[in-house]
Amino acid sequence: MSKQLDEVPTGTLAVFGGSEALRLAWAATTDQVGRVLALDPVAVEPDGSAAGSVEDMVALAGRTAGPLLVLPQFPPSAGGGSTPAAQVLVPFDGTDSDARRLRPLVALFRAGGVATVLMHALTEETRPRFWEGPGHHAEAWRNEVELRHGAEDDAELRISSDDPGRAVREQAGAVDLVAMVWGGDPSVERAAVVRAALGDAVMVPVLLLPAPWVDAVHVEGDDAPEGVSPDRPAGSG
Repeated sequence: MSKQLDEVPTGTLAVFGGSEALRLAWAATTDQVGRVLALDPVAVEPDGSAAGSVEDMVALAGRTAGPLLVLPQFPPSAGGGSTPAAQVLVPFDGTDSDARRLRPLVALFRAGGVATVLMHALTEETRPRFWEGPGHHAEAWRNEVELRHGAEDDAELRISSDDPGRAVREQAGAVDLVAMVWGGDPSVERAAVVRAALGDAVMVPVLLLPAPWVDAVHVEGDDAPEGVSPDRPAGSG
């Protein structure tokens, strides 16, 4: 039975996915995400409605203090959904705070048996001047990004020159789950990539993780994985 957002207990995984039949169809993925985050899944709906527009979902995510798993408005394709996710796409913006938050998440997915694909879409702010040129500089930059974001082990790093929203939509077709850390600002400018991930073109569940929740539970203090501190990512030297 679905609950209103203000009825959802703290320390749970809020799950939005329309009908009960649809939530059952994605139960294996939902339960797996709950295990990875050590949270019990609870179905929610926005303002008493089962509507599932992108704006409904963004508004709901903006009011959610903890993780929100948004299920597609379609049942899983043949062979999907009924089995746990094997691969998760994790887009990131390349900032220091992003690196600090992603490292423990990569570790959680790894421990849960989910292969992680880290994806960064280059923007004017993050594109290195030497990115298009030959030489070892671009390779050194890529190695540093891998190290800072936890991709130096078995996680895969993909760099895209495409628009960030378009890159997420295209890459999502090759994975079973998308996970995004976001600041919680639902404005059009700040949540453009979130809106792209929640659109009908993405046919897999999307896990939205509020940055303050990640900081409090998986980065700061004693809850941080070994070697990770709030001030410096593990392996940064």
